[in-house]
Amino acid sequence: MIDLSELTMIVDAYTQEWRPRATRELDNFRRRSTDEDAITAAALAKLPSGKRHPHQYRVPRAALNESRRRLIDNIELLKRATSFDELIELVERLSGSIPGIGELTVYDTALRI
Repeated sequence: MIDLSELTMIVDAYTQEWRPRATRELDNFRRRSTDEDAITAAALAKLPSGKRHPHQYRVPRAALNESRRRLIDNIELLKRATSFDELIELVERLSGSIPGIGELTVYDTALRI
């Protein structure tokens, strides 16, 4: 069994290795010129390279496009969210029923928005 100090070392190493990349990735979504552009990139899981995020590789393109459409159609509602919990609930309500859109895609989309 791993003791607390070993676990702390593992978490610290993981954080040091991956945090800079994750920060750059999220900064890409923050720097979008319009809210619509940010929501589009988030819903389509589009990375700065233009490729799809690996978490969403297996999600059908049509499902991501439908999610994007629903989110853009409700952009004013999304802009009124005052917390991440509220935002993720909205993304779930708007996109969660789309076949192929699961919990990870809902979470990732809300995080990117």
